[in-house]
Amino acid sequence: MNPVVFLIIAHRIPPLKDLLRLLDHDFRGIIHIDSRTHIPDGEFAGLRNFHLTSQRLSVYWGGFNMMRVELLLIKEALEKFQDASKFVLISGDSLPAMAPGAMQAALEGDSEYLQIHEVAYNSSEFRMSEEQSRKNYGRVHESRFQNYVYWDSELTNPMERDRVQRMFSVNEATSNYIMGMARRVAGNILKSFGPRPKLFERLYFGQQWWALNRRTVEYVLQRGEDPAVQSYFEFLAVPDEHMVQTIVGNMPQPHSDFASGRMLVHAAHPLSRKQLEPLRLSDLNYSKHLRPFVRKYNPEISMEVKDSIARGEYYDAISRLDG
Repeated sequence: MNPVVFLIIAHRIPPLKDLLRLLDHDFRGIIHIDSRTHIPDGEFAGLRNFHLTSQRLSVYWGGFNMMRVELLLIKEALEKFQDASKFVLISGDSLPAMAPGAMQAALEGDSEYLQIHEVAYNSSEFRMSEEQSRKNYGRVHESRFQNYVYWDSELTNPMERDRVQRMFSVNEATSNYIMGMARRVAGNILKSFGPRPKLFERLYFGQQWWALNRRTVEYVLQRGEDPAVQSYFEFLAVPDEHMVQTIVGNMPQPHSDFASGRMLVHAAHPLSRKQLEPLRLSDLNYSKHLRPFVRKYNPEISMEVKDSIARGEYYDAISRLDG
């Protein structure tokens, strides 16, 4: 069996179906779909090698449920695919930038993809703002370890304003008022929290998506299920950019390739954050030799790519880009 197994975090069905159409023949994997997403009956009945998780959670950008889902995927993948040696975490709106053979060759060896950079931690900077963090360090990551947030709710998550308007059938001003009240309640509770204990020798950040060997993933699960570790990251902003990175960065005898900061997903593709621009086949050449995947594929506007997948011509098309 193929030693490479994919762990997929998805919240939209259309891009996920195209991704699975490209992966299901050659690879195996586990899929988590946001519990707020409706799955039509029989939608994935034809899958050969991919399986849905045994439970579903609501996933919010920057919230800790994202890490609960990662740990769930890891646990179920380790149990189901006991012959697998490489585990690859990607989003459900990803697309391969390599043909299956080239992708397997890139992923199945001992090298591991994990972007990892050290965070400077100073205990005197407790409650440091993002603005001050940018001034001191040129980035926000240091401030995340100095503050607490609760983002596992529509009412408190900064990315959920549109959903709140739909939930309550209210305008933007009213949704801002509702969310402001909810944030104040959560914030008053979080104000009672003191600085985090020194649980790790060093702290790290990096891109969420990774490809790790079985030994590393087993260690991540072991540490990630520790209540003390969960408590440490539960109210940290965007823990998916910190928790696995920090666990692995403090791993006994870590793999030497971790320090290289290799990234699994190409970040410089031409799509905007709101997915307003179409992905074209020619864009995939950006990551041909750099990253095995691109993200934020939207089939509703990326018709050239969608049609090539439907016709079974996608891999031939991206292979020609190498010429």
